[in-house]
Amino acid sequence: MATSSSSNLEEDESLKGCEMFVQKHNIQQILKECIVNLCIAKPEHPMKFLREHFEKLEKEECKQILARQKSNSQSDSHDDEVSPPPPNPVVKARRRRGGVSAEVYTEEDAVSYVRKVGQLGHAADLRRGGRGQGRVELPSAAQQIKKEKVV
Repeated sequence: MATSSSSNLEEDESLKGCEMFVQKHNIQQILKECIVNLCIAKPEHPMKFLREHFEKLEKEECKQILARQKSNSQSDSHDDEVSPPPPNPVVKARRRRGGVSAEVYTEEDAVSYVRKVGQLGHAADLRRGGRGQGRVELPSAAQQIKKEKVV
């Protein structure tokens, strides 16, 4: 019993160490942005893309370290000057739109759904470029259900 609790304690400490490492180096955000870039680019060879992406990040990080060292040596000699902080090493990907919420329908509603199609009026059909004998969709069953709930 004592060995299992000490084993759990070691696992917890190891897990906390991993979490601290990931947080300290911003690994989770870097991986998220990498995956977004991968999905946007959809390369023919994903592994090559990933390798090149991380090589580019590594080069940027090295440049920033050198810039920091250079600015530190300059600030030692010029205490009066204030140098701007180096830019964040993480490449900012464009933000993607989040999901769109919708009303949840029961399986029964989905099974009983019937698409309703009605005749267009002559003027409306002409506006759509038709010859006066078009068809238009009437509100779906889902929209009808929403209207019934509102009333």
